[in-house]
Amino acid sequence: MKSSRKQKPHYNLKDIKQKLREDKVLIQGNALQYALMDFNWTRNDIIRCYLKLNGNHFYKSDFKNDPEYEPLDIYKADPIYGESVYTHFYVSKDQKHKDKVIINSFKRI
Repeated sequence: MKSSRKQKPHYNLKDIKQKLREDKVLIQGNALQYALMDFNWTRNDIIRCYLKLNGNHFYKSDFKNDPEYEPLDIYKADPIYGESVYTHFYVSKDQKHKDKVIINSFKRI
């Protein structure tokens, strides 16, 4: 059976950060909710955290065997702004959110 894990990021972090600077990002409701509950952080705080991520924070990429699902890059940042953060995201290919970074998890490790 083939592993769904990969040892290097699927997405170039430099490109992800550029998309964030251009506000090409959608932060899902559950990610916003956990950021607020766990850290008292807002949307802007999440983006500020993402801009501080580096390759050492990368944990794994996750792939599904379904073409409708985009690969996820998962990061664990400890510490970042004094917090231990688990987050994952993908870049959307659908028409509604094309080329946007979709942050669908952001919480305390």
